[in-house]
Amino acid sequence: MGSSGDLAGYIASRTWPARLLGAALSVLLVAGCSDRQHSEEPPPSIEQADIEYAPANADPALAAAHRMALTTRQELCAASSVLESQVAEFMQSPSRAGLGSAREAWRTAHQNWQHWRRLLLTAGLDESDTAHPMIDVEPILPGYLDSVPGYPISGLVYSEVPLDPQALAEEHLSTDLYYVVLGFHPLEFMLWGAPDEDGKPTRKATAFEPASHADADTVPAADRRRTLTQSMAGLLQLAVEEHCAPTVPLPDLSGLAMLFATEGKPPTAIGRRDLLVAWLDELAQTLARWRSQPSGEDNNGMPLWHSAFARTDFTELDAEWSWLMRHFWPEAGPDVSAAKRLGLSLRNLAEAEPAPPGLDDISATRDAAMALAQTLTGNASSASKKDLVQ
Repeated sequence: MGSSGDLAGYIASRTWPARLLGAALSVLLVAGCSDRQHSEEPPPSIEQADIEYAPANADPALAAAHRMALTTRQELCAASSVLESQVAEFMQSPSRAGLGSAREAWRTAHQNWQHWRRLLLTAGLDESDTAHPMIDVEPILPGYLDSVPGYPISGLVYSEVPLDPQALAEEHLSTDLYYVVLGFHPLEFMLWGAPDEDGKPTRKATAFEPASHADADTVPAADRRRTLTQSMAGLLQLAVEEHCAPTVPLPDLSGLAMLFATEGKPPTAIGRRDLLVAWLDELAQTLARWRSQPSGEDNNGMPLWHSAFARTDFTELDAEWSWLMRHFWPEAGPDVSAAKRLGLSLRNLAEAEPAPPGLDDISATRDAAMALAQTLTGNASSASKKDLVQ
């Protein structure tokens, strides 16, 4: 393994966010993810963190925003830790059940990352501030990692490239934006494999089992696949931990606190509506792309799926809508039944996974999202006019 100075200089030369430098140096402290030792000291509870890091004499709205941020962050950190542990257990003893547990841990961790990212955006951070080049980059070129249909011995698994942390950091986004080695989605591909014609995963637990006998001229693909997959999980955990340490300050939450002010105040109600309408607009745009490309691929053959191998996009959208509803539905808003109908439409899309959703379901969900956005916008305009009169 190279020196920490080499890797630090490498990452600095890539003009990645400065916060990544700490993670890169942390990587060099381990001989490899498979040998990484976990601290026996449990993370502080949400209540402990709230006491230590909530602003002194915070008003109730800001305190509520801090509690929500701390809870969301804690859930992300716990889920990421479970993912790393489940992958390590599966690599140690590959089995069908172990692969299923690792996949479920991936789903949970990725969903929690989406919640944390949504919270940061809600607090007022820019899109660029929530993008992390070692966590959620996509789309990826799966053949750069492992075999894909038509290319049975491709990728890092079948190469002679070292799989230590520094080498993987150097390979990540090395010469092409699709050469993604680190983050949720390379790990997703290693756990699911390329989908078949029905969208179902092709990766089997047996792909990780050591060969009964080794040929000196044959690449030990299963061994390298285990090393690569476990390294990905460990490096992902290190990147997520940048958000998790109790000493890491929370971002400015004043924008989020505005949504926790006295509900009767028009600015709070309008802020919540604006948040929901913005999310509904994003959803409508996503569904419009699906309606124009129902196969799930764009004109360049790239997937419309955010998670192209697990194919959990609509399950995650359903969960995110429920999360937004639970925290931000305005008490003085329209009848909640319209929002619940949208949730039902999203669940219909989720039930079709891993196959692409049907056109009728796409259109129905998009219509429901646009109608709800219009209703919320109308109510917000009424509230704003009332506030001006007062």
